[in-house]
Amino acid sequence: MSAHSRPYHFNVPDLSAESVRLCIEKTHDLVLLISTDGCIAGAFQTHVFDSNDIHFWIGQALTSIVSPDSQIKIPLLLNNDASVHDSDAIWRHINLIGARRNTIPVRALYATLHNPNETIHCLFCRDLRPNQDMHNRFVALQQDLLHENSILQANLRQNMQGPDAQHLTIGSIVNSIKQSSYQQVILDTIQSLERDCMRALLREVSGDHHRAATLAGCTLTDWLTKAATLKLVE
Repeated sequence: MSAHSRPYHFNVPDLSAESVRLCIEKTHDLVLLISTDGCIAGAFQTHVFDSNDIHFWIGQALTSIVSPDSQIKIPLLLNNDASVHDSDAIWRHINLIGARRNTIPVRALYATLHNPNETIHCLFCRDLRPNQDMHNRFVALQQDLLHENSILQANLRQNMQGPDAQHLTIGSIVNSIKQSSYQQVILDTIQSLERDCMRALLREVSGDHHRAATLAGCTLTDWLTKAATLKLVE
């Protein structure tokens, strides 16, 4: 047997109900137990969900605790049992509705667990709120950078044209180059844009240079070196 294969059939120990519960609870953010009539009969979770939401869901039909845009996905989930050998086991994005009518995005997968006496229907869920928060922060940062860039462009026009100019012209650019050099104008423009971008990142992380370097995708040493060059740190 190679390192990347295993027998299709293998022996596993009989697990107690407590062991199964612990395994489910610790490996998934939320598991909803579904009764044969399609209602939520119970739940396991890793304490990232509000207990009021859990109690709100118990006894309700699964289709009634998801947003209208997610209801069409419920039959697709329930007809795709991940425990079946030929299942494609697709995780689907659905939005649960909490007790306060708040939206809770999750990725869900349906599977049945079998024992000699009964079949347990489970909806395994992964909490997407941390990903959503990160995405929202990224979008906000991107918008902030676009705003900073537009301000920079406006400042460049003003600096290159003079206080009375109304439009950026080739002549004003040429005059600016004549006063210094082409390379210097380009360098000053790049440094000004880079300085504003770094300032925007620092505002996003409340001045934490380590977190700013992480967002910028560089090492803290490289970040601090560049920040010192641009006079952002003493």
